[in-house]
Amino acid sequence: MNIPISNKFPSWLTRNTSDEDEETHSNCSSLSSRASSHVSSDPSESLLFPIDIDGTITQSVRRAEGLAAFVDRETLIRSSTSSSFPAMDQTSTTGFTNLVHGSRDLVLAAKYNFNGSRLATVSSDHKIRVFDLVEDGSWKLIEAWRGHNAEVLGVQWIGPSLGQAFGTIGGDNLFNVWEEQTSQAHMSGRRFRCIFQQASHNNSLYVSLDFITIKHEVWLALAAKDGRLSLLEPTEPCSLGSWKEIDSLYPGGQHPRGQEPNFNVCFHHSDRPCYKAVIAGLDKKAVSLAFSFSNIIKIFRATKPDDGTYELHEVAEIAVDQGRIRDIDWAPVSVQPSDLIAAACDDDHVRVFEVTTPNSANISSPSNSANIPPTAAMTRAHSLASRNVPSGIGAGLAGASRATAAGRITVGNVRIKHEWNVAASLPHSGVWKVAWFKDGSAFASTGDDGILRVWKKDMTGSFIEFAELGAT
Repeated sequence: MNIPISNKFPSWLTRNTSDEDEETHSNCSSLSSRASSHVSSDPSESLLFPIDIDGTITQSVRRAEGLAAFVDRETLIRSSTSSSFPAMDQTSTTGFTNLVHGSRDLVLAAKYNFNGSRLATVSSDHKIRVFDLVEDGSWKLIEAWRGHNAEVLGVQWIGPSLGQAFGTIGGDNLFNVWEEQTSQAHMSGRRFRCIFQQASHNNSLYVSLDFITIKHEVWLALAAKDGRLSLLEPTEPCSLGSWKEIDSLYPGGQHPRGQEPNFNVCFHHSDRPCYKAVIAGLDKKAVSLAFSFSNIIKIFRATKPDDGTYELHEVAEIAVDQGRIRDIDWAPVSVQPSDLIAAACDDDHVRVFEVTTPNSANISSPSNSANIPPTAAMTRAHSLASRNVPSGIGAGLAGASRATAAGRITVGNVRIKHEWNVAASLPHSGVWKVAWFKDGSAFASTGDDGILRVWKKDMTGSFIEFAELGAT
């Protein structure tokens, strides 16, 4: 199949489906009936397209199997590289399984649940669809409903310890939490019920979301189009019906309408930080997340004082010397000595950044670093990183060691140093999305070329292309 690449948005992208053609999901009352119609002329900054505008992208669950990609408006393809997920079409030699998703417009995101047995898709036709994997390896549509009063832009599953639930964000400036109602029949329009809804701050569009679940605790990170990062947790333990904001800030300053970069947020999906960070003094219960905009990735550790709630602390700022960042993902394991973050950049490269925490308790900042005061645009004071960002072409090369953004956060009486370097710079033409496998052994990237590339370390510790899968 030849995948068309276009620099213009098709006319059908912004069409509104009439009420007669949509099933209205009555369980979730809308706080706003106005649908946003803004589409950026730059696909990388479009609220509709954090990915390729013709659907040639890949989404991944946090597991070693089960990658999905979109090839056109009707078909979603799923890799079948693991015997635990047999292909629907056994004659296929491409490594993918075709799934007719049934959306009447462009699919904007697709996510598997924790064990890969369920797939949720969201699309420009305002619809959410959930598929179940059945015993013969095929996928069955179990529910489809109107989830927002505008394009549904993103979806993320919540960990399985709290039941079958997920969150969505839409062009109506709303964030919704959906929970399965097992007493309701499939395709009844009532199988998933909206149990929580929140409007965005300052009427700014939500553009990215992520959940992290550790045992029976769950946290939510939301990024808005004006640059606001919010950290939320349930109001009551083990309940998803009510959420409270526990911290918020503008990591890159507040951006006026029409000048917003592409924002992404992702958690470190592990039950604890990497073990060397713990040895250096970081609380084992600290929650870590990354926030990207323009050519910057900011690393945060959320820690909880004895008498308070979790609060975000910026510990490192990673600067990409060439290109802007389109997508990020944090390797979801804690047994490695350092943290690895993959970034898809618009200069046709995937970069892997290594964040280390030398065991440097109670030491002073290096002499070549400058203490950076808290940014005025932030909503509160932070222990910001001291940093020294070098210039030059060589600084962007793979393996270039730099003790930049040597930030410190205070945990008790221990100051924890964070350093980063570029572990790899890998070519991938038109790359848009990256996703680590669940065990952190490899990650995948995909983009305008319609190719899914899998990267992992060789015996020398260098990242190499391990596999390549095409959609045709």
